Amino acid sequence: MPTINSMLFDNSSGPYVHYPNTKAGMIARLDATVQHRISLRKDLTKKSKPPFGMGNFKKGNILIIGEQSAKPPLHPIGQDPFCGMKGSSRWLNLQLNENLVDEGELFWINALNLDGSKADVVKIVKLLKPSKIIALGNVASNSCKENNLEHVKIPHPAYWKRFHSKKKYPLIAEVI
Repeated sequence: MPTINSMLFDNSSGPYVHYPNTKAGMIARLDATVQHRISLRKDLTKKSKPPFGMGNFKKGNILIIGEQSAKPPLHPIGQDPFCGMKGSSRWLNLQLNENLVDEGELFWINALNLDGSKADVVKIVKLLKPSKIIALGNVASNSCKENNLEHVKIPHPAYWKRFHSKKKYPLIAEVI
């Protein structure tokens, strides 16, 4: 996976973008990093064509289950976990990028659709045959328990960001 600097300053895919060495410049760099990661996840989705969810739908990849997409979603039923530019989505994407987590080894779904109905988690598990299932928070973990799916429960990124932001997010150790 490319480094943060190579993603931000590689001009092979477009014109060089200069961000001033200011607070606004730093925010712009972080926004560019998050946007790049989300774009990569969308591109992997288009190539692998999953029934729903985001990322690389390849057998054996790690399945990460979130709770429910924030509005407005990218996907009509709300199956675009952590693809927002704010809050816990932004924070989580920066953590993944900082730790060079390969997006190509991950597939993302939400336990709940945008309307609050339960997603067909079992369908994805049967098709993906993930090497590991990671549930982010209680809602995702309860969905796994209801469906008798062996999983690793990690605190939701919003919780971790709020109460433990100085510590390494436990998801990182599970995906690298």
